[in-house]
Amino acid sequence: MQLPTSIDEITPAWLNHALGEGGFGARVDGVRNVRASHGTTTRIYMDVDYEQSVEARDLPSQLMLKIALEEGCEALIDAGLYAREVTFYQQAARGNYARNHPRILSAS
Repeated sequence: MQLPTSIDEITPAWLNHALGEGGFGARVDGVRNVRASHGTTTRIYMDVDYEQSVEARDLPSQLMLKIALEEGCEALIDAGLYAREVTFYQQAARGNYARNHPRILSAS
């Protein structure tokens, strides 16, 4: 999957592709209120609208995407920092942590 290189590339089509790889059947109709916070990663916050379906009723209406858009992220990628973070959250999603915290819908 091609990852976005800017906030403008966070579209319903891209989200449908990303979430589809995670096995979710609901389709995103719209993305609103896209805003970013910058640090060691770019955290992109957004409100999403889904097509009306049974699959969509339990999905969150707000999503956060962490992505390496910042200058210097290549060194953190090479050091495996982001891969370890993804692994941590994937493992946490299988335990009690996931009951009170946001879900991981897709991880690359």
